This record gives sequence, C-alpha cells and structure tokens, in this order.
Amino acid sequence: MFASKNYLLIIALCSVFTGYGQGLDDAVRYSRQQFYGSARFNGMAGAFNALGGEMGANHLNPASIGVFKKNEMSFTLGLSDRVAKGEYYGTSARAEQARLNVNNLGAVFVRELKGPN
Repeated sequence: MFASKNYLLIIALCSVFTGYGQGLDDAVRYSRQQFYGSARFNGMAGAFNALGGEMGANHLNPASIGVFKKNEMSFTLGLSDRVAKGEYYGTSARAEQARLNVNNLGAVFVRELKGPN
C-alpha cells in the first residue's frame, strides 16, 4: 500500500516537471488576426456563436441555424487597412494596403417540419 502511494507521488512530480503550458507562440497561433462576420457578430465579439440565430455565427457553430424562425439573407462588406512603418539607420520606409472584401455572405431558408399526427 505504501509503495503504491510513493509511485503515484513520483509520477505526479514527474508530470509537473515535464508538462508544458501555453506559450506566447501558441497564443498568437490560435488567436484570430482578422474578424469576419456580420457587423452584429463582430460588434458582440462573436458572442452569437453560442446563442445562434445570427448569420455570422454559422461558420463557427452550424447548429446555430436551428434558431432561425424566418428566412434571412445577409451581406456585409469589410475594409482592411494595413500600414507598416520601418526605420533603419536614418532611412525610413512606409507601406500601405487597403482592401475591400466581403466579410459575410449567406442565406438561410426556413420551413416548418410537420411531425406525425
């Protein structure tokens, strides 16, 4: 009995020293750099993903389509504006890029299901 407790303690200590947590690289890798979706979806920072009934949440949670009660079409334009500046030994450079894109385009068609009577 005493030996098995010691083994469990040794295994627990070894797992603490060999385990790795999330680092800065992982945080950057799994974070979104650009937000795509409807204006309502972006304004709520993606909270409609769990609630459903929002066209912008369909790509993250397909089950959210089940909340719609009427037909809906959605179209959202977005503007991406990037500026990069740099300086090296007194020489400076600047690059700009602006791009118009379609953040969200979709349609949902609803029909009532008739169950057996």
